[in-house]
Amino acid sequence: MMNRPALLLIAALSLLVTSACGPNTREEWRDDITRTTCERYEDCGRIGSGDDKFYNSFDDCIVKQRDAYNDLWPSDRCSDESIDEKKAEECIDRAKVRSCSTSTIERGFEDAGFFSQCSASKVCE
Repeated sequence: MMNRPALLLIAALSLLVTSACGPNTREEWRDDITRTTCERYEDCGRIGSGDDKFYNSFDDCIVKQRDAYNDLWPSDRCSDESIDEKKAEECIDRAKVRSCSTSTIERGFEDAGFFSQCSASKVCE
């Protein structure tokens, strides 16, 4: 298993390569917001063992959040061409400041505002 710095380096290099090739794909947007969300949870101290933790590990967070974002931006509604870059960036920015105090693990979203502002109907044209 790779350590977090190695995963972040790979993700950063991936973003550099793909940004030179054109707009992000749905999967790249999903992976970016997934990573951002898990970094926020890590900054909040919500990853690890204990009753106050949301995820057992950073990798656990990535897996569960990726599933949540796959549900939020399903491929049948959000093709590569249909994602509004500005709205996707706004969602990523919003994920950076999400609340540290609550979570709905099943969906991965702790506030209805985030869900409504970042839903497929808002982000995908």
